[in-house]
Amino acid sequence: MSWEAEITSTGIKSARIEVHSGGSGPDATANREAGRITAKEEDMAISEDHVRTEPDADDRAAIAALPVNLTSAWRAQDAEAFAELFIDDGTMILPGLYRKGKDDIRAYMAQAFEGPYRGTRVTGDPLHLKMLNDDSAVLITQGGVLAPDETEVHPTREIRASWFVVRQGGQWKLAAYHNSPVNT
Repeated sequence: MSWEAEITSTGIKSARIEVHSGGSGPDATANREAGRITAKEEDMAISEDHVRTEPDADDRAAIAALPVNLTSAWRAQDAEAFAELFIDDGTMILPGLYRKGKDDIRAYMAQAFEGPYRGTRVTGDPLHLKMLNDDSAVLITQGGVLAPDETEVHPTREIRASWFVVRQGGQWKLAAYHNSPVNT
């Protein structure tokens, strides 16, 4: 079975995956019995013609504004401003939590700002930014939640986060945000 795709402004321009169900020998038999499939690694490679790894200065500034704006929304305990950083069907994953869509994210953050996040702030520093194409990028940050009287993140609240961002209507927005603890 083969799968081919061409995705333009929000994804991979071209990809080809060829899936093999078997072959012969004990490994192939075990794979078939277990219902597993295998794919050739070289067929899963993305052509570098369609990948831009370095952002230009304008994109870097616009993407860097997302964490700044998130920090500002959090500081103001503004669930509406927080949710507006996401695309309509954006996702947010925190330890033990999955929210999809601006409305779900807004509702969760409004409740959290009245409860466990009341009076807290967030902080973070960029670790890596990689453009996937002209309209999508991945930003990695490290930071965490600061309690009202803290100036440094307590090790139990230190996180690394992945921000999958897309350009939509000329603005950079969060398509997916995921964080996990640094110290487990």
